[in-house]
Amino acid sequence: MRPLIDDHDSEELDDRTDLVPLIDCIFLVLLFYVVVSTFSEESAFPLQLPRVSESQQSSQVANAKELVTISVAADGAYALDKDRVPPLELGRVLRERIATAKPRTLIIRGDRLAPYEKIAAALEIVQSLDIEEVSLVVEKAQ
Repeated sequence: MRPLIDDHDSEELDDRTDLVPLIDCIFLVLLFYVVVSTFSEESAFPLQLPRVSESQQSSQVANAKELVTISVAADGAYALDKDRVPPLELGRVLRERIATAKPRTLIIRGDRLAPYEKIAAALEIVQSLDIEEVSLVVEKAQ
């Protein structure tokens, strides 16, 4: 009795390219870039943060989905995450964002030359909302 497939026919059937090693290499390169890359926070405008000594800083970082950032520029302009917000609209826009995203942490990034009353106004709005943590961002002194 003759076999259904002989050795010569089996070589012809396996003529496809195996892509699994290529996919593995691509995932390893992607993983390398994710681990090595540094992520910077972008704002709607450039900020010069106030400086403090390292002993006064806290180094807790929340998950990106669990936080909202308010930026206060040197001229007193506000931004919520990366979107500029008119000063009179900050409370309304922040309430809407918190109602939809339900963040645990709110970060206030105030320029060192920003009027203190603008940062205090942002803190007053934040106090009226149900947020677990409020943090002020500062820069390390050199």
